[in-house]
Amino acid sequence: MLQTSKIIDLSFGAVEIFENYKTFSHHITLSADKRYSIWYLAIHDDLCIGGIEINWLNSTLSIRTNEYSIMEIISEIYNTFLPDKYPNYTPEKWLDGNFVKEVTKDYPKAFVSYNLASKISKELSEKYGINMRPVIDRDGYTCTKIEWSISEEDVKSLQILIKKGLDAMREYCTKATGLPYNEEIVAIKEDPLNLIFTWLNVWREVYNLFLKNNNLEPIHTTLTNYSFSVSGKPYMTIEYPYKNTDNFTITITKEDSKYTLEYTFPKDKKIFPILEENLRKDNFNIEITQLSRIYRNNFETLGDLLDYIKAKSHLMK
Repeated sequence: MLQTSKIIDLSFGAVEIFENYKTFSHHITLSADKRYSIWYLAIHDDLCIGGIEINWLNSTLSIRTNEYSIMEIISEIYNTFLPDKYPNYTPEKWLDGNFVKEVTKDYPKAFVSYNLASKISKELSEKYGINMRPVIDRDGYTCTKIEWSISEEDVKSLQILIKKGLDAMREYCTKATGLPYNEEIVAIKEDPLNLIFTWLNVWREVYNLFLKNNNLEPIHTTLTNYSFSVSGKPYMTIEYPYKNTDNFTITITKEDSKYTLEYTFPKDKKIFPILEENLRKDNFNIEITQLSRIYRNNFETLGDLLDYIKAKSHLMK
């Protein structure tokens, strides 16, 4: 996996590219996980595209549509529960091409969208010189995927592939859904991606701060402009290791124009005791869960919040 500084560069570039595709939903979650060597940009509330993933363990870059269940379609159209119809059924059966052919023959109406995806994918693979195809995973979930094999590619090469894939996916979505994904839109008023750019700048600033002052590298980062529930709020979180045995996280949440800062530590471990003493003195609210101690406080501006992180970073030793 690339160094964190290059992952941040990759993220900036990918979001800048994605910003130009204004017919796709701009509600996204971006995550980078060093434990699993994965970078992922999930796209929420779109009727077609689902996400972009770089998996350095598998050496692949892929762009996929939203997935759907063929089993559910069979159940709806034919009023049939598939496992009852095939002896020795297991979810892994869907990975067997012969099984898929048999189910396709028995329940052809359930594969109309899949066959259309195959036809469009073949056309666009030839047009763009890519490997686009519908895939079926275990349990009969299917999506259309563009995939490249990569080595430890440089950031620029990865961004070029992402743009090429988004061009092809925009055309695919137009043909597959009949919706005007290829329509040219000049601008989006109050683009949700503006918050992602804010989070990316915070990520870079916090990363540089902790690398310089504490020699710490994040193991997981998540940035989102999407509210996952009615009470949910856009947030970013950076998880750091602590002496190779425990982790702590810094979470920033946005609500209207105000921001909340949270430090989360393992419940039964003393991590940075001097910092925790300061958090108590600075009137942070404390929440104890089954596994964690969470220190939480509100700030009027993001600048004030970052100033606080900077002022206390030397206590993380």
